[in-house]
Amino acid sequence: MFRRKRPKVDSFAITALAIIVLAVILRIVLVALNMPETNSDEGTMGLEAMHIAFRGEHPVFLYGQDYMGVLEAYIAAFFFHLFGVSLFTLRIGMILMFTLFMVSIYFLTRLLYTKKLALLTLTLLSFGAASDVLTQQLRAVGGAIETLLFGSLVLLLASWLALTSGQTLAPHIRRWRLVAYSSWGLAAGLGIWVHLLVVPFVLAGGLILVCFCYRELLSWAPILLLLGLLIGALPFILYNLHVPLAHNTIIATLDIHSGSTAPIHSTQHLLRKRVIATTLWTLPIATGLTPICTLTDLPYYGSPTARTLPCIIVHGTWSLGYIILFTVAILLAIAALWKLWLVRRAQARSWSQEERQATIIHFARLMILFAAGLTLLLYVISPLSALEPESTRYLVGLLITVPAVLWPLWIGFDNLKLSLRKSTRLFMAFKKGIIVLISLAILSGTVATFTSLPSVEADNQQQEALISNLLHIGATRVWVEYWTCFRMMFQSQERIICAIPYGLIAQGSDRYYPYYVIVNADPNAVHMFPEGSPDAIAFAKKIANSKQHYQRFDFNGYVVYKPE
Repeated sequence: MFRRKRPKVDSFAITALAIIVLAVILRIVLVALNMPETNSDEGTMGLEAMHIAFRGEHPVFLYGQDYMGVLEAYIAAFFFHLFGVSLFTLRIGMILMFTLFMVSIYFLTRLLYTKKLALLTLTLLSFGAASDVLTQQLRAVGGAIETLLFGSLVLLLASWLALTSGQTLAPHIRRWRLVAYSSWGLAAGLGIWVHLLVVPFVLAGGLILVCFCYRELLSWAPILLLLGLLIGALPFILYNLHVPLAHNTIIATLDIHSGSTAPIHSTQHLLRKRVIATTLWTLPIATGLTPICTLTDLPYYGSPTARTLPCIIVHGTWSLGYIILFTVAILLAIAALWKLWLVRRAQARSWSQEERQATIIHFARLMILFAAGLTLLLYVISPLSALEPESTRYLVGLLITVPAVLWPLWIGFDNLKLSLRKSTRLFMAFKKGIIVLISLAILSGTVATFTSLPSVEADNQQQEALISNLLHIGATRVWVEYWTCFRMMFQSQERIICAIPYGLIAQGSDRYYPYYVIVNADPNAVHMFPEGSPDAIAFAKKIANSKQHYQRFDFNGYVVYKPE
């Protein structure tokens, strides 16, 4: 009797699975510890999820905005039904999308580069939990994790479809290709609905399909792709068909890009501030570096301090290294494509299957870099890069380029002919040393994240105590600034309803008008301000000679005025 051959065990796949499982466990633990700290933007997403789950509402975008699709709220609404309303259940969807992103980036790296580089990429993305990177992955404020998931997914599906095109395939593979086309359209549509940050990656994936899958133009493939795209982007399409032009999503996004929605304190040296903010803050922080200073330590954003020079050196070196590796990766891909083109022209015949596969791989690598380069370019030319450099989520898509940027260090420089054997060894040691330094810098973010846990826990306890004290004095209708308001409403599960009064010095808008109506209708609504804030001082002066008397309370860093 013949023994059945045991299927070969893919050790790389098993290792990748273990890394992903550990990464998910790490994030579950952090979310259970209320990391990262929540805010009112996330509170808004939580409130929308509650309204979807228990009121039958169907919002398209985040309250008060004409962009930022609320896929996170719809996923959270499902888990609210299963496990109840909490910050943890709000973030379960974030963990699920992060898991899918990890799977997607593993297969993308494995397909276009090597299995070993795919494992290194997973490790860096899994355990490089710097505070800013972790915030983009776990705080439910919309746009960031979806850009990573759908951006990597459209590149993966496009690359696989290109590599399997032009061949005689088994029927089940042809069926899977049709599924892949519809999935590409669905991922692109959902990504566009959630945030237009995904557009460069959709464009890159589309170019791969156009260049290598054009022969399927007369098949079911484009129909299924278009159908998936329409389904995914349906909320986006319907919304923009029914709203006035002033509320069009594309126009709103262009307004943000032009900086017209941001307060411009000074336009002087705006170009210099773009370069400084991008290279010394946004780019290094968005790509996983734990900052060694604050934004105000940098030129044009504050007075020089003892940390200014070290910050410029460390952050600037990181950005310079990223740009150099990025550029070399582009040159390697272009050089490989040019060489293949010369071979084809010299032989005066069509490419062999191996040559075609190599062409697709190098072109797909180039498209990853194209998408990231376009993302970075659009950010740098926007005044927003100078006015709000802390908004690193606009560069979140650069995490998809981790394998592409590491590629020159990993193996790409081996294409260079070094004549001396000793020099070759030294160069290999240098490359490995740089990879180790980059890895240590990124992984150190996890340590920094855990060291901030006590302050996050103290902040959470302060908010819980504040809610308890307000309910104790019967203050269920509250006038308060934005960054306290919507977070407090979600954490109290709307036992407290608040709104932002007109005329506040602090910035912030009332995202959901029905809340304003509720609070405004209550003559006994309390006024609450952060203790010592300009608004608190102004209100105290205002009521000093008023006929209306107030009872004052001091709760957890806030001053509360309750009408008598």
